[in-house]
Amino acid sequence: MMKKLGILHVSDIHIDASSITEVDIIVEKLLKDIKKVESENDIQIDLICFAGDLIGRGEWALENENQITLAEEHFINPLLNATGLTTEEFILIPGNHEVDKTKIAKMTENGLVALSSLKDINETIFEMEDEYKRRLQYFYDYMYKNYVKGAETWNLGYSLIKNINGINVGIAGLDSAWRSTGAGWKERGHLLVGEHQVGVLYNNIKDADLKICLMHHPLDWLSELEMTNVERKLNSFDLVLNGHVHDLQDKQICTQRYKTIYNTSGKLYPIDDYYSGYSILDIDMELNTCCIYSREYLKSPREDFDRALRLNENGRVQYQLTAYDEAKAVEFDLKLQLREYYQEATEKYAMLKNIDSYSPEKVGDFFVDPIIFEKSEYERSEIKRKEDKKEQPILLSELMEIPENILMIGKKECGKTTVLQRFGIWHTRSESEKIPIYIDMLKLGKGQDRILTACQNFIFNNMSDEVPITKEQVRNILSNGKALCLFDNVNISSADHIRWIHSFTKAFPQNRFVFSAEEKFYQTYTLKELPDLGVECKPVYLEVFGKRQVREMVTKWGEGKDGFDANEMTQKIVTYCNNINFAMTPFNIAVFMTIWDNDRNFVPINEGKVMRTYLETVLDKFSIEGFQRSEYDYDVKQHFLGYLAYTMCKKDEYYFTVEEFDKIVDEYHNKKGFKKSQSKFDVIFFEKNILCINGDYVFFSNTSIMEYCLASYAVVDKSLYELMTAKENRVNFSHEISFYSGIVQDCLGLLNGLNDEITEIILENMDLLDEIEKLSIDIEFPLDKTAFRKSITESRRSIEEVDEMEEIITTIKKDASPMEITKIDTVEDSESFMDLLLIYGNVIKNAETEDKDQKKIHLENYMLGMNFQFGLMINEFSSYLSTKRKEELPPEIKEKHPDLTDEEYENIKQNTLDLLKVVLPIAIQFCIVDNVGTPKLDIVIHELIQNNKDKKFTRFMLSFLLCDIGNGNIKTFLMNYISDEDSKDFLKLILAKLGIYYSMWYFGNNPHMDDVLLDLITEVQFKISGENRLQMQAKKGEYKKRIKQQYDLQRKKLVS
Repeated sequence: MMKKLGILHVSDIHIDASSITEVDIIVEKLLKDIKKVESENDIQIDLICFAGDLIGRGEWALENENQITLAEEHFINPLLNATGLTTEEFILIPGNHEVDKTKIAKMTENGLVALSSLKDINETIFEMEDEYKRRLQYFYDYMYKNYVKGAETWNLGYSLIKNINGINVGIAGLDSAWRSTGAGWKERGHLLVGEHQVGVLYNNIKDADLKICLMHHPLDWLSELEMTNVERKLNSFDLVLNGHVHDLQDKQICTQRYKTIYNTSGKLYPIDDYYSGYSILDIDMELNTCCIYSREYLKSPREDFDRALRLNENGRVQYQLTAYDEAKAVEFDLKLQLREYYQEATEKYAMLKNIDSYSPEKVGDFFVDPIIFEKSEYERSEIKRKEDKKEQPILLSELMEIPENILMIGKKECGKTTVLQRFGIWHTRSESEKIPIYIDMLKLGKGQDRILTACQNFIFNNMSDEVPITKEQVRNILSNGKALCLFDNVNISSADHIRWIHSFTKAFPQNRFVFSAEEKFYQTYTLKELPDLGVECKPVYLEVFGKRQVREMVTKWGEGKDGFDANEMTQKIVTYCNNINFAMTPFNIAVFMTIWDNDRNFVPINEGKVMRTYLETVLDKFSIEGFQRSEYDYDVKQHFLGYLAYTMCKKDEYYFTVEEFDKIVDEYHNKKGFKKSQSKFDVIFFEKNILCINGDYVFFSNTSIMEYCLASYAVVDKSLYELMTAKENRVNFSHEISFYSGIVQDCLGLLNGLNDEITEIILENMDLLDEIEKLSIDIEFPLDKTAFRKSITESRRSIEEVDEMEEIITTIKKDASPMEITKIDTVEDSESFMDLLLIYGNVIKNAETEDKDQKKIHLENYMLGMNFQFGLMINEFSSYLSTKRKEELPPEIKEKHPDLTDEEYENIKQNTLDLLKVVLPIAIQFCIVDNVGTPKLDIVIHELIQNNKDKKFTRFMLSFLLCDIGNGNIKTFLMNYISDEDSKDFLKLILAKLGIYYSMWYFGNNPHMDDVLLDLITEVQFKISGENRLQMQAKKGEYKKRIKQQYDLQRKKLVS
């Protein structure tokens, strides 16, 4: 007799009274397809394994609809008749749909939910109470009576051995549904199996020729508390068959991990877009092969089963049944346990968890693919300068797959350690041939072979006692080239680091190496400057985040949290960072989100308050076990940092030598009567990345932190305040002034001083301001409805595109080297009127505690200043155009328009000027909202609009400032404004602004806002066209509908 075994693996038919007709059709097609697969591949079905969810509702299994009887009549009996098998060859286990929810006692459930450790889980299952199984007891009774009659039962699940075709087949039927309450997808990651259940049932069948585990849920539905331990136990089986497929993530329907073959059956009914189908397994014990034929139900127009081509090539995959190999088993166990290590958040993010219980548990919950380039920032800028082209970043997934060694260089906190984690996670997959070993170069021990010792310690610390591994085994892993060595915190300026690494890579060259090295904020390494690490390396450079990455991380972090607006938070964080030139690193974004988690009213607008909160979080609230924290509170730390910044400022050099720094620390402690052993001011700020050392110099890690500390010191030192606000210096102290106004309670004196200068200029130019209020725009917008509709819908941009455009047009200053900064020795005339306005605007925004009347005075004067700036720009451009003659046009334009007349040329100049009158106000509005945009000015802006109703340009600028900050009912407010406005010139401005909103501004899952904007655009368009009210109302609905239809066809998929 040939030792062959055919297994039909089916699952999830969910039979109820309403589905009988459709189920009959599906079952008829299923039986026909089974015969087809058997015939084409010479297979005989010997065993049916049903992986749960036979019925729709456990409470109606034996009563009401009597769904068990329906299942027998419409599924089980037809299947047994068609295959010629008996009920003894129909093996089944319960699924979550078998749960009788009426049998769940609330008190019992509350107790089970409280299980919070692996020890609690194991004890509960080992001492299983009947009460815990009440929800499935009827199904156990039904199974044992009708199908698995000879089964050996345990607290949960059962085992049995059957001899089929001379093969002793051991089956362990695991119960993964006993903790289900019918909550659906919310149970993912919360169900329990118990390693005892797996271990006991396996031991009952361990001597069988073929060992099969049948369970309903895939592993990722189990609690993280036990998932790894359960998987390790499951890897003793030859086959693990499950159902409950809810998606095709990673297409892991069929896979082999070490020796164990995992197969997930599709859902038979109802048919959906995930995977509706089944499998047939053809097992040949003489050849030790298992061939799996995956079948999928294809919906309209096929409506039939066929090969599951999207799962495997030709819908078929073959695996080798392998014997137990201890060495390979140890390696696989090691990977499983290392996966847990790499999935946990890094130490720094774990500290966030200490102060924010809402922060993500796993690194994957907030991870965003980094921006990685093959060339340094300097090299990329040179290429762009010489060749006018932009290098494209490379994908992290590409780096993980290539065989080359990698040297990854990036600024501090830009995510290097997290990227190493992703390498680790990737290579704990069964498909990888490498074992990822993490080595922190800052935590090496002493003595010979310190890196080898670090590798051994890493393995020992992450292996359970059940899987002993020796130093020699670790050495063998390295000697055989089976390791991926992940080096973190490599100091490429350290001769010791280079020597130790060089020695290690020469000893174990067959492994793959990934090195992570820090680039100081004021450095950039080129290829020629990189050290010899003993192996060839591909250098890559990590960049700080752009707006797209900030948006993705913020969205992941805030997902599912009440009151969270990802679009608003992204815009505020990016604006804040750009305004003060603060690095958008993953860690900094995480700190902002941690602050928001703890204070849902937190919005990063007031520069001073945000920076204080950030520094207080980093300096005072981060703690881990064993970390020596300073005994001095945040205010003392801030005073010391302010003292450092002021000492730098007095010499107008924003760095110290190491010797100078040590001397200043000693002087400060002597002056204040502090002890360095208690304050730890000589080390703590370096550990927290507030200060850093590069060579022989000490400086602030980020210029904006230094500027904030200087501003905080100005609060207690009047001479510093006067130095910063002096007219000849303040443009270079603009960030400090902004921070200062956010720190102090009363900044009215500062406001009044700035206001006096601005008012003086405004009073001298009232004629120009009056002209602006009468703005004339002669250029005509295309009023053809089809052309307008096409223009507005085709220009619609996705969030990704808009973010990319903003990154291109936003000029972000590179943080200057401390050796290059100077703030005092400047020329008096260097400050422009726009510089003065922007300083003034920041102070207005931060002056939160000033009286409303004062805010109105200053905001109105600020807006007049912006109007004046607009008038200046228009006049200057008009003067420029008036001097340009047709003969001075560039050759390419002359060639394009060889017959251009003088009149046509003058028309072009006028149209250009009119176009500028539309574009410039909107550009200035972007500047205004970044400068003074805070929801706390809502009432002030409303009252100023009422006071300036007769000033058309001022009203336009204020009205859209109100909309830009996101307050109020935009539809009602703008409909009233459009209704009031009788000037076609300003209606054109309104239409242009709404077009910007529609194309670029409001995104996310907010179809209501789309509808509102379409209403507003339609209203303005008709009002400009001059059609009467009745005609307008008759056409409005159809016009809006056509815009929407075109938009739906052409709008690119938005990022959720």
